[in-house]
Parts: sequence; C-alpha cells; structure tokens
Amino acid sequence: MDSSRRPIYGSPEHQKGVFMRNIIDSRALFPSKGATKTHTHANQTDRQIKSIKHKREAKARQRKLESLVAEKNAEIRQLNKALKQSRETRYKTSPPYHPGMKSDFYQTNEWRKLRWQAISSGNGKCQVCGRTQKNGIILHVDHKLPRSKYPELELDICNLQLLCEDCNMGKGAAIQTF
Repeated sequence: MDSSRRPIYGSPEHQKGVFMRNIIDSRALFPSKGATKTHTHANQTDRQIKSIKHKREAKARQRKLESLVAEKNAEIRQLNKALKQSRETRYKTSPPYHPGMKSDFYQTNEWRKLRWQAISSGNGKCQVCGRTQKNGIILHVDHKLPRSKYPELELDICNLQLLCEDCNMGKGAAIQTF
C-alpha cells in the first residue's frame, strides 16, 4: 500500500488495515499463553543473567579484598620483623653498666630488666595517688632516693616505686619518698 495515498473508506485495502490494527490491539490486550510463557521465560532469563553478573561481581570484589588483606598482612609482617630487629639492635647496643653513670644509665640492659621487674610487681598503679593506666595516666619507675645522691642504690629494687607522671614530676629529685 502506498503511504502517500489513503485507502478509500470501505475498500478492501481499508478493511485489511482495520483488521490488522484489531489483531495488534487484541494481542496487546489479550496475550496468548505462549506469549506469556515466552515473556515470563525472558524475565526469568534476565533475572538469571543479573544473578550471574552479581555473583561474578561479588567474587571479583572478594578476590580484590583478599588480595588487599594479603598485602596488608605482608606489610604487617615486614613491620613486625623491622620492629623486632630494632629491639634486638637496641638491646645489643646498650652501653655497659658502671656505677655512677649519667644519662646513659637508662639505656643499659641492667636498668631495663630492673625497671620491668618494678613495673611487674607494682600492680599497675601509682603508689602515691593510686590512679591506674585505665585512668589514662603514664607510669614512671622512680628512685625513692635519687640516683644523684645515692648512686649505689640505683639498681636496688627496694629503692624503686611506680608513680604516675604528675606525681613523679611534682616530686622531683630533691624530695625523697619512702
């Protein structure tokens, strides 16, 4: 049928066009069972494809996260190894102890071992005010009798006490506590 001219009303061409329009309209309003199954099958297939894509994306994200975790674990292992080496080096290079040492005294292995014993036996609280590390304080190992006046007692555990930073700084070296 030529699109430039219209069919005459009632002609066979006109009737054919009306008939075809009615068929198209009826298919849209009343789809056949086969068409519904095909449509449902298409929706089901679309859902399956989306599900497969979603699973693939999830697996890709999981692989990416696993690789990131592996990288971070490798970094942590390297940092732990470096930390361990620095600790070993620090303790190996500590100066030898001799009585009456000045500032190097606090880097000696003898002081570090004694300090650890004092911290372990001090119950983790300041012996003056009673606050603990749970209160957010920093504990210091203090010499009751100052090292400057009694160097012979600097490695005597009976001359040590745990004090919080405030109590230790307030006391200073001039005050002797018992």
